[in-house]
Amino acid sequence: MNPQFKKGVLELVVMTVVSKQDIYGYELVKQVCEVIHVNEGTIYPLLKRMTNENYFETYQGIKEYLDKTVMDAKNTGYVTTMFGRRRYIPELSVQNHNVRSFGERVAMNTPIQGSAADLLKIAMVAVYRRLKQEKMKTHIILQVHDELILESPADEVMRAKEILIEEMENAGNMGIPLKVDLGVGENWYQAKG
Repeated sequence: MNPQFKKGVLELVVMTVVSKQDIYGYELVKQVCEVIHVNEGTIYPLLKRMTNENYFETYQGIKEYLDKTVMDAKNTGYVTTMFGRRRYIPELSVQNHNVRSFGERVAMNTPIQGSAADLLKIAMVAVYRRLKQEKMKTHIILQVHDELILESPADEVMRAKEILIEEMENAGNMGIPLKVDLGVGENWYQAKG
């Protein structure tokens, strides 16, 4: 099969997937690669580039925000979360391109991920205080990313759910609604089900 034809077919499939923001389209890319005998690894750089271009065209403010965040971090040497926690990024001032690029990614990621982590910590402290204040036997046993896992006697489950929702949805006074998905089960697997 003509290499130019292969490339054209792949670009067409990728453009279709990207333009429709179709998560199932990635499976289509894999299938087309099989049919025209192209290693699917060769298409991912194109897919990534086109996805980023399309994303930033659609959401121009995000690109501006990320660029400004990196520029500010280069000037100050740090970024801050929404709650004022600083992360210093010495990698931004090194000569090595790979290390500096890592620093730029950290500068973009930290205000978002760090703010989410701060928010969960605020919620966790509030939940803990409410459980103690109400003299409940329910207790926090684990935090996993943006989840709090509690262990609760059966007779406290309903009240524990109410406390979790109240405290997590009102953590941080964001000015926008925060919604909590909540699950109950005999174990974490069942609760997530």
